[in-house]
Amino acid sequence: MKYHAFAVFWWLPWLIIAVALAGVALLIVLAVRTRQRLWKIASLVSAVVVLACSCGGFGVASLYQGSPANASAPVPDTLSLAFVQHAPGVTSETTSLASLNARTGAVRWQHTFDGSSRYPVADMFSAADEHTIYFEADQLQTIVAVGASDGQERWRTPLSNSLVPQSPIRFIAPPVVSDGMVFISASASASAAYSENPPGVLVFALHADTGALAWSLPIKGINANEQAQLLTARQGVLFVELPTGNLVALRGSDGTQLWSAPDSTSGGNPSVVTDGVVSFLQYQHIVALDAPTGKLLWSYPVDDQVTTAFRNPLGIGASSVYVSSNRFINNTAVQYLISLNAQTGNVQWTYQTNFESTGASVTEAGNLVYYAHGSYLDAMRTSNGQRVWRYSAAPNLGFGTPVVVDGVLYVSSNIGSSHTIVMCFGDCPPSTAIYALNASTGAVYWRYASEAIDTSVPPWVTNSAN
Repeated sequence: MKYHAFAVFWWLPWLIIAVALAGVALLIVLAVRTRQRLWKIASLVSAVVVLACSCGGFGVASLYQGSPANASAPVPDTLSLAFVQHAPGVTSETTSLASLNARTGAVRWQHTFDGSSRYPVADMFSAADEHTIYFEADQLQTIVAVGASDGQERWRTPLSNSLVPQSPIRFIAPPVVSDGMVFISASASASAAYSENPPGVLVFALHADTGALAWSLPIKGINANEQAQLLTARQGVLFVELPTGNLVALRGSDGTQLWSAPDSTSGGNPSVVTDGVVSFLQYQHIVALDAPTGKLLWSYPVDDQVTTAFRNPLGIGASSVYVSSNRFINNTAVQYLISLNAQTGNVQWTYQTNFESTGASVTEAGNLVYYAHGSYLDAMRTSNGQRVWRYSAAPNLGFGTPVVVDGVLYVSSNIGSSHTIVMCFGDCPPSTAIYALNASTGAVYWRYASEAIDTSVPPWVTNSAN
């Protein structure tokens, strides 16, 4: 059972702390008047209260009582959940790749990458398909593929710099896997020496099964310190968001440019692609282009808080575009999610919550859309935005991007604020974990806890069958 009274009644923590301080003051007064050793007890209680108030940010508190969950999820035993872990070591951070049984949460295998291994140590960009996990090994100028069934290396492909042959490349975004291809973007210079005359970025396409290079495309004249965002659309089209603001559509099979839309992107907010439509933020508007031609379809004005409060406020569904933002209503900040028709830009529904957060993610699966915001994970109907269930592991935990497979929702959690007191009774939730939930009801099947889980990216669901 969970108690969210502190989240609803914001004044309750202050009242509890005020009562506690008043009690301590009364104990001190009684100790002085009776001249007994009660002052030692009063001093100890006072110190504990003051410390608790300091750690909790004077009034930010949470009360939680949980119950353990340990049940098998209704998915095939061959499905696995792969994720990256970063643990601090003696001299440097240790990176490892782990795989769980998606049905039970039991560990299948784990491989550690340290300084003496063939893999890089920190901040590996990675992606996965059903059977393989792909890593960009920055130190080795190489992309490496490992099998999801055992974590063993399948192939590795070194990449060369055609723009500046004497300079190593620098990976600037995670790879994108689509239609049997792996797409990679990299800066042509790993040095700041080219800041006045930047050489540009490189786009590579590899065959996912063998690692053989299919094609590469140099794009000149782009600031090497900026990022080029890759994303793929259906029908084999690759979209490249350039730091110049251009959105370029490339044929995935050979890299041929299909069209380019100038001044189409905004400030590091990645585009989304669904139902043949490319949508992105541009000057406080959501703009949608026809994916095959680049023709403008519609534009929808949004609140300023979209770009200031959220790093990635857009989400997609089968035929919808979702935008999440904070808005001030009667001097109170509220958070809301808007569902737009991907073809027309018309508002289908608006979902409002009274809990403000600085990040959110949206995942649609079947007839439900899952909205992770702050310490809550909500499931709403795609048809009308009506909430079906809400889950919160603890008021101090935030959620990553959910992944839904075969009616099971997998999501990672992490500490939202280190200055929040969580008074826990029973099975206390860990600070970092991966949960398996019933996607229809929000009931927990199992939980895997580890302090080292990289929660910045969702876990990958892979097939462990050979």
